[in-house]
Amino acid sequence: MELGRPRRLWYLLLREFVVRANVRINIRERGKLIGIREVHNTWVDRGREYLASMLAYASLGPDTPERSDRIRYMSVGVGSNKQTVGGPADNPPISTQYPAGSDPLTSNGHEYDDDFPFVYDSVADDHNAITTLERPAKFTGNAGAYGVDNGDRWLIDDPNFFIAHLTLTELTLHGYFDGAVNQVAHSTHRPLVPVSEAGLHTDEAGVLPTTGTQAFNPIMAYVSFDTILVTTNVYVELIWSVKF
Repeated sequence: MELGRPRRLWYLLLREFVVRANVRINIRERGKLIGIREVHNTWVDRGREYLASMLAYASLGPDTPERSDRIRYMSVGVGSNKQTVGGPADNPPISTQYPAGSDPLTSNGHEYDDDFPFVYDSVADDHNAITTLERPAKFTGNAGAYGVDNGDRWLIDDPNFFIAHLTLTELTLHGYFDGAVNQVAHSTHRPLVPVSEAGLHTDEAGVLPTTGTQAFNPIMAYVSFDTILVTTNVYVELIWSVKF
């Protein structure tokens, strides 16, 4: 791993120079602002590949872009190394509805961040192997666990998601959820949800916003943050800023 350190440092510098993305999270309870999280995100490998493909044509004459999908959804979860060990995420009903180890990397439920699991490749670059959230949380739905279709929705979609340009070189992606109308939290099934991670998704073919059985949708960017205890009195807004 020591051999990979210079390359890892160079990657971090390059990432900050080329795409600087920040996330601000506003937390309100009964309308009053009670907290703010300001954190930096990570573009995972598939997200970096996506950004590169967005600049290229697959063929010329006729001109065919490599990709035509766009950032379209946001999601939140109860995983990451910021999640409190032994807290609500590790006890019912959260531990039964969102069991740890269900992710593609079969983690312990408290591991994901921008440096997990970072793999050093002596031939190419370092790689961030994260492809989904660690423990996705439902936007709306019933009390079933992963893989049980109860009409669950896992992605934050229109009208709770929109995009704006603050400047010609800055894009902001906005997602919000309101526990008062049983979004993320639920008065019966999940009265308290400890949210600690979020992701960005495009409308690529593998992303299914209305299929209740597919909780682990592929992400382009990932962020973890100190746990937010979402109840039916809490409203959360995520503002994801991408600057070039």
